[in-house]
Amino acid sequence: WQGIAGGEGADRAQSAYDAAIARARVMGFEYKSAVDVSASASVEEILRRLQAAHSGKRQDVDAAVGSVDQPKLKVSEVRKTYLEVIAIGESKGMSPKQARKREEQKRFAADKFIEVAGDIVFLETTREQATRYHEYWMERVLGRNGNKKVSGNTANRAFGNIRKMFRDYANYIHADVKNPFDGLTFPDRKRQKREVPPFPIPFIQEQLLAVGAHDGLNAEALAIFLVLIETGARPSEICNLIPEHIHLRANVPYISVDFQEERVIKTESSVRDIPLMGVALAVMR
Repeated sequence: WQGIAGGEGADRAQSAYDAAIARARVMGFEYKSAVDVSASASVEEILRRLQAAHSGKRQDVDAAVGSVDQPKLKVSEVRKTYLEVIAIGESKGMSPKQARKREEQKRFAADKFIEVAGDIVFLETTREQATRYHEYWMERVLGRNGNKKVSGNTANRAFGNIRKMFRDYANYIHADVKNPFDGLTFPDRKRQKREVPPFPIPFIQEQLLAVGAHDGLNAEALAIFLVLIETGARPSEICNLIPEHIHLRANVPYISVDFQEERVIKTESSVRDIPLMGVALAVMR
């Protein structure tokens, strides 16, 4: 915060705070602010901290006695730290497209919160501001005030992303604060969702299978389209098939949708074997 006040920027203030935490760990302490040390530490711990700080190095003093204040970063600044540092490991095992989509969802949640509550100091978010953000998404779920209606699942994902960002950032800087987003969710009527009707036969004949309808596709795109017809798999599942997951010599030829090192599976139930028949089998051969 002193760095920000002095015009040094949020990154400089965060770096100084991170350095103090790291140095405290090397010295054998949990980093605590000077206020927390004086309020909760035992006499023995205070003496040990003072002795460790006696080396005369500024970094040791800062780490031992907690003289570096917690940076008061705004939502946009926390978003940057969260994506580039705190949650960077979450994209491990994702394809580039999956990693990009994940980042877009995190950014979207933060941007919408800024739109509703402003670019406030994130850890000073009040329950009232969190509730206002919840009400914004509830209006979207209900389709009120001219808002495009979204599912409870979409709202829960956006709200859950901002809740997780608050929790993970607070943990990252060792801030003992109550998460104002906890306990707020949205009903999801997945079990009551309407049936999605199949494509009408005339549409299939006149659009999907019409003469010349595939002229603009290259060989791979056409092959993917034909496999989808027979398997009902997701397009991304067919696009990302690897040779080891195509079993043409089995008694019943099939493809395996399974975990891959470079790609995350959407859900556990997505892991499955799909038999090949008809045009799908011919394409795979």
